[in-house]
Amino acid sequence: MDQPSTDFINSYFICKYAKEVGLKVVLGGLRADELFGGYNSFANMAKYELLRKWIPATTFKIFQFFKKDKYQKASFLTIPGLMGQYLFNRGILCPREIAHILCIPESKIWTLLSDLNEQYESEFNTLDAFNKACILEGDLYMQNQLLKDSDYMSMWHGAEIHVPYLDKELIELAYQINSGIKAFEGQKNIYLFMP
Repeated sequence: MDQPSTDFINSYFICKYAKEVGLKVVLGGLRADELFGGYNSFANMAKYELLRKWIPATTFKIFQFFKKDKYQKASFLTIPGLMGQYLFNRGILCPREIAHILCIPESKIWTLLSDLNEQYESEFNTLDAFNKACILEGDLYMQNQLLKDSDYMSMWHGAEIHVPYLDKELIELAYQINSGIKAFEGQKNIYLFMP
């Protein structure tokens, strides 16, 4: 793997066993969880929103100065909107680590995150919080990790994965479905089975 990840192993074994039983093409479920709330991040978003209601965002800046990285991630909550909540919940590296790896000042990371947040907030301002979380899951986690892992692992084993949940019309339809129907008490409520 050119870029090792934390979530490739399931794709590796699915592709391996699909090939061993003679399958050359398989259907993948990529984007279903990202569209319909299949991750704990969807349930956690409401908790983080309450947390930010009671604690001013500037208070979370103090976490930048903690030595342990797991506490530094709380500083993401200084970013307004869902981006900060998403990164606090799903981010693996804190801004200090990212800056160190990229050999750039930490302030540059904060500027980039702020700009990205503004772009998302303006582009998707008509969507509710749940659907914004769907966008973030799809754009950040799925595109940067799951699709790459599936592609690498399927090529490794000479299999092909088709991803019907990435259909443009299906995605547009999913964003029109009321979030209360898509998820109930933070749990995925809609399951689509495609032939």
